[in-house]
Amino acid sequence: MVVETTMKRFGRLHILVNNAGRGMKYISSAFLTESARFWEIEPETWRMLIDTNVNGPFLMARNAAPVIMVPPLLWLASPDSDGMTGRRLVATRWRSDLDCREAAEAASEAAGW
Repeated sequence: MVVETTMKRFGRLHILVNNAGRGMKYISSAFLTESARFWEIEPETWRMLIDTNVNGPFLMARNAAPVIMVPPLLWLASPDSDGMTGRRLVATRWRSDLDCREAAEAASEAAGW
Protein backbone atom coordinates (compact mmCIF):
# COMPACT_ATOMS: atom_id res chain seq x y z
CA MET A 1 0.00 0.00 0.00
CA VAL A 2 2.82 2.45 0.81
CA VAL A 3 4.56 1.84 -2.54
CA GLU A 4 1.30 2.11 -4.48
CA THR A 5 0.38 5.35 -2.69
CA THR A 6 3.84 6.79 -3.38
CA MET A 7 3.61 5.87 -7.06
CA LYS A 8 0.16 7.43 -7.38
CA ARG A 9 1.26 10.64 -5.69
CA PHE A 10 4.78 11.10 -7.11
CA GLY A 11 4.92 8.77 -10.12
CA ARG A 12 8.33 7.35 -9.12
CA LEU A 13 10.16 5.84 -6.18
CA HIS A 14 13.90 6.55 -6.02
CA ILE A 15 14.90 5.27 -2.60
CA LEU A 16 13.73 3.00 0.18
CA VAL A 17 15.08 3.47 3.69
CA ASN A 18 14.18 0.57 5.99
CA ASN A 19 14.69 2.38 9.26
CA ALA A 20 11.87 1.14 11.49
CA GLY A 21 12.47 -1.15 14.41
CA ARG A 22 11.53 -2.14 17.91
CA GLY A 23 14.12 -2.66 20.59
CA MET A 24 14.72 -4.58 23.76
CA LYS A 25 12.47 -2.37 25.88
CA TYR A 26 9.56 -4.49 24.64
CA ILE A 27 11.26 -7.60 26.05
CA SER A 28 12.34 -6.13 29.39
CA SER A 29 12.32 -2.68 30.96
CA ALA A 30 15.60 -3.60 32.68
CA PHE A 31 17.39 -4.71 29.51
CA LEU A 32 20.29 -2.32 30.11
CA THR A 33 21.21 -3.89 33.44
CA GLU A 34 19.78 -7.42 33.28
CA SER A 35 19.98 -10.01 30.53
CA ALA A 36 16.65 -11.15 29.21
CA ARG A 37 15.92 -14.86 29.36
CA PHE A 38 14.53 -15.95 26.02
CA TRP A 39 12.32 -18.59 27.62
CA GLU A 40 10.53 -15.86 29.58
CA ILE A 41 9.65 -13.80 26.50
CA GLU A 42 5.98 -13.96 25.60
CA PRO A 43 5.44 -15.44 22.11
CA GLU A 44 3.27 -12.44 21.16
CA THR A 45 6.13 -10.06 22.02
CA TRP A 46 8.60 -12.17 20.04
CA ARG A 47 6.28 -12.18 17.01
CA MET A 48 5.88 -8.39 17.25
CA LEU A 49 9.67 -7.90 17.23
CA ILE A 50 10.20 -10.33 14.33
CA ASP A 51 7.32 -8.82 12.35
CA THR A 52 8.72 -5.32 12.79
CA ASN A 53 12.49 -5.92 12.63
CA VAL A 54 12.69 -8.80 10.15
CA ASN A 55 9.48 -9.16 8.17
CA GLY A 56 8.83 -5.41 7.87
CA PRO A 57 12.07 -4.53 6.03
CA PHE A 58 11.78 -7.67 3.87
CA LEU A 59 8.21 -6.89 2.82
CA MET A 60 8.97 -3.21 2.16
CA ALA A 61 12.03 -4.08 0.03
CA ARG A 62 10.08 -6.80 -1.76
CA ASN A 63 7.31 -4.36 -2.69
CA ALA A 64 9.62 -1.47 -3.54
CA ALA A 65 12.28 -3.35 -5.54
CA PRO A 66 10.30 -3.77 -8.79
CA VAL A 67 9.52 -0.04 -8.79
CA ILE A 68 12.98 1.12 -7.72
CA MET A 69 14.76 -1.23 -10.13
CA VAL A 70 13.97 0.99 -13.10
CA PRO A 71 17.01 2.77 -14.59
CA PRO A 72 18.83 4.99 -13.99
CA LEU A 73 18.73 5.57 -10.19
CA LEU A 74 18.35 2.57 -7.91
CA TRP A 75 18.96 2.70 -4.18
CA LEU A 76 18.13 0.40 -1.29
CA ALA A 77 19.04 1.41 2.25
CA SER A 78 18.88 -0.66 5.40
CA PRO A 79 20.66 0.87 8.36
CA ASP A 80 21.79 -1.57 11.03
CA SER A 81 21.30 0.69 14.02
CA ASP A 82 21.56 -1.93 16.75
CA GLY A 83 24.83 -3.45 15.52
CA MET A 84 23.47 -7.00 15.58
CA THR A 85 25.13 -8.00 12.34
CA GLY A 86 28.22 -5.88 12.84
CA ARG A 87 27.68 -4.41 9.38
CA ARG A 88 26.40 -0.97 8.60
CA LEU A 89 24.89 -0.06 5.27
CA VAL A 90 23.38 3.36 4.83
CA ALA A 91 22.65 3.12 1.13
CA THR A 92 24.02 1.45 -1.92
CA ARG A 93 23.41 1.87 -5.61
CA TRP A 94 21.69 -1.06 -7.28
CA ARG A 95 23.16 -1.42 -10.75
CA SER A 96 20.41 -1.83 -13.31
CA ASP A 97 22.80 -3.04 -15.99
CA LEU A 98 23.33 -6.31 -14.07
CA ASP A 99 20.99 -9.16 -13.31
CA CYS A 100 19.66 -9.35 -9.73
CA ARG A 101 22.38 -11.67 -8.42
CA GLU A 102 25.22 -9.64 -9.96
CA ALA A 103 23.65 -6.40 -8.72
CA ALA A 104 23.36 -7.77 -5.16
CA GLU A 105 27.01 -8.87 -5.25
CA ALA A 106 28.10 -5.46 -6.54
CA ALA A 107 26.06 -3.70 -3.85
CA SER A 108 27.54 -5.93 -1.13
CA GLU A 109 31.06 -5.34 -2.41
CA ALA A 110 30.48 -1.58 -2.50
CA ALA A 111 29.32 -1.72 1.12
CA GLY A 112 32.42 -3.65 2.16
CA TRP A 113 30.65 -6.91 2.88
